[in-house]
Amino acid sequence: MQSMKLNFKSIAIVVVGILLSLILVDILLTDSVSSENIALIKGHFSKIEQEVNRGEYSYNLFTEEEADKYYKIAADDSDCFFYFSFLSQVKKGQPIEIGICKNDFLRKGFVVSLILNKQNYIGIDCINDRISNTKISVSVIFFSLTLVFLFRFLYLKKIIRIK
Repeated sequence: MQSMKLNFKSIAIVVVGILLSLILVDILLTDSVSSENIALIKGHFSKIEQEVNRGEYSYNLFTEEEADKYYKIAADDSDCFFYFSFLSQVKKGQPIEIGICKNDFLRKGFVVSLILNKQNYIGIDCINDRISNTKISVSVIFFSLTLVFLFRFLYLKKIIRIK
């Protein structure tokens, strides 16, 4: 019975490690938003829905051309979206350009640009600043956790050898 717990624990640790590694790789390889990594979709505004999940806002943007499909403005980018300004300016049927992230692994398909009357309602500089800050903070946290894990592992090995 003891070996079953050890095997399950080992498998859980490996799975969590793989998931954290994927997230870390995605964060570190995420490019800044630029015209080279955005696919522009032209359409006519239909509606926008605001969602709240654990206190964070995200938005679903619909066009008249594709009434059953929506374009997602991620919760990570909602601070960079001028939602109320957009709502006050846009009318149903107005032409809009939606910029979709086309390169990044986990961000692929999310809206990073929303243009109406030549004005962008998602702050690209804001998104790029958040990407840079996230890269730095996640790198520091991951490095710190790795040091703690190595110290703990080596310390435990040393205690076991002494006994």
